[in-house]
This record gives sequence, structure tokens and C-alpha cells, in this order.
Amino acid sequence: DVNEFIAEGYVPEKYLKRLSVHAKGVVYSDMKRGSPQPINIQSIDRTQSSVLPQSYLASIYDGPIAVREQNGQLIPESSVYKVLLNLDGNELLRPRLIYRGEAHLQGERETVVYAAYRTIASVLVRESGF
Repeated sequence: DVNEFIAEGYVPEKYLKRLSVHAKGVVYSDMKRGSPQPINIQSIDRTQSSVLPQSYLASIYDGPIAVREQNGQLIPESSVYKVLLNLDGNELLRPRLIYRGEAHLQGERETVVYAAYRTIASVLVRESGF
């Protein structure tokens, strides 16, 4: 739909299981113009992004995603997944240009104990050779 505003974002793998399609949140522009805009998740890629096509998000250009350059392509240093976001709200507040920003999304809660368990389990699996 041409009237729909779509934002692309990238989520680190460690947060992926906590997100779901249609989850709500807000996006803050790096331009610090206006108030945060309401968003919701339209889709989440099932496979990690092997290349980062948006150079303005790359760490080598002061972006938030750590990358290395290889054969003219930007390769993420850790697993990230592309998330498409719908911008809700007033059409007059929608940006007309590309802006970098940060999205804060609602996700499933996770206890500190469970997060520590997952980290320890992943280290044990990695060290055991599986």
C-alpha cells in the first residue's frame, strides 16, 4: 500500500524470541524532531541478514550495527534480523526523507535467571562441540 509508511530495523538475535508480529512500540528519530511515533511490527525475517544494505546503520559510518567491509559489502559482525515496522498515527508527522532512529518495542518479559540460564546453556553447548 502506497499510503503505508514502512521503517526497516534490525534486531540482535538474542532479542528475537521476545518479539512477535503486531507488537507495538515507538520510534525515536536521531534528528530529535517531534515526539516518538507509534509503530507496530509488520514482519520479522526468519533468517539472519548476511549483508547490511543500509550504510547509514553501519558502525563504520557512525551507525549502531557493528559491521566489517568485505568485497564492497557491509557484513554484520553478529547475527541481526530485519524487522519491518508500520508507522501509525498522523500522516503529517511522517518523515519525507530517510531518518535514522531507534525503536523501542514491546516484547515478552524475561527474568534475569532465565537469561543467565540461556547464556550458560549456550556456552556449555558451544564448549562441548555441538
